[in-house]
Amino acid sequence: MNSDLERALHGKAYPHVQRIRTDVLRVLSRFPLKTLSGNFVEKDGTTHNNLLYLSGTIPISYQNFQYNIPITIWLRYHYPQQPPIFYVTPTPTMMIKQNHRYVDLEGMCYHEYISSWKENTHNLLDLIDKMSIVFSSDPPVYSRPASMPYNPSPKQYAPPPSQNLTTSYPPVQPNSVPLNSFINPNPFPQDPKTLELNNLRNELTAKIQSLLPDLDTQFNHEYRVLEASQIQLQHTAKEQSLLHSSCLSERDRLVTHLNQLLEDNKDLSSWLSTNSGNKEIDIDAETNPKSPLALQLYELIAEDLAIEDTIYHLDKQLGEGNLDCETWIKNVRQLGRVQFQARALMIKVEREIEILKATVPSPLQNVPPPQFSSAPPKPASSPPPSLSQWLSSKPSSPPPVWK
Repeated sequence: MNSDLERALHGKAYPHVQRIRTDVLRVLSRFPLKTLSGNFVEKDGTTHNNLLYLSGTIPISYQNFQYNIPITIWLRYHYPQQPPIFYVTPTPTMMIKQNHRYVDLEGMCYHEYISSWKENTHNLLDLIDKMSIVFSSDPPVYSRPASMPYNPSPKQYAPPPSQNLTTSYPPVQPNSVPLNSFINPNPFPQDPKTLELNNLRNELTAKIQSLLPDLDTQFNHEYRVLEASQIQLQHTAKEQSLLHSSCLSERDRLVTHLNQLLEDNKDLSSWLSTNSGNKEIDIDAETNPKSPLALQLYELIAEDLAIEDTIYHLDKQLGEGNLDCETWIKNVRQLGRVQFQARALMIKVEREIEILKATVPSPLQNVPPPQFSSAPPKPASSPPPSLSQWLSSKPSSPPPVWK
């Protein structure tokens, strides 16, 4: 049991104390770090009081030489659900390397292992091993030139109370060299080209940041336009689907109608080919009445309607000034006399037809039913006469024609 660890954990509000104790003990078994507590301030100003942290150095191998990199690891209250905070804490004789891939100018470390932290698969020991490998390929600090005085910048974390980092490191191994023997990588404050590149980079960054609001507005507008177009296309696709279904139904109906027309045309062609050799049918002979009285009534009705049309056109010509009044009166008087006589005669003919229908029996009236013997009689050689034939066959008195 580590007494320093137990003192640091005493009175802390960590919910996963056992996991913290296990991970820290594994780290202490390999690296000479100290367990302390202090206040930590986030970059947004949030303060975490009385946090546990590990402070000390981890060894790296660079160009066949071994160096000790000073670090500080802070454990949040919800560790291991939240990843630890890993800092490089250079001594006054060191400087943090500019534009380091994994360390910013304040010493905070960034790595995929931290950003993808999972409480069940990640731990402190593996994190330190990975950072040691990264620092071995690209050290995060180098020795401060003598011409550049130490000017400490405010950190985002509280340093360990009464802790001298320069005396907490283990002694240098016999095959190692002091940390201040780092080759000075041309410090950027003394390099005009580096200053110019930094200025250009800052100007480019500022310009891009100034363009971001306009780009965001433009992209939002284009997104809304595309979204409206998508909704319109979906609505149009639905209408097109309904129209397509309607067209298919109409096509089926037309095909059915076409088949019916083809069938009717076939029947009509067959009938025409069968009756093409017959004589021409006289429509007037077929439609005119067979009875003299009916024929007389038919002609009287036609005469009455003709006189009515003639009087109408005479009135029209008189109204247009094409006919004088005397001629109009003369013709209307004559036509009226003829129309009166025709209508009077029509009444007499209609009465005579009604009397004839009431007095003349039907050709089939009072005919007894046929009597059959053992063998039915042979059918008659000719069909029974029609009404017109029967009337014309009576020699006594033909129906009068009224005048």
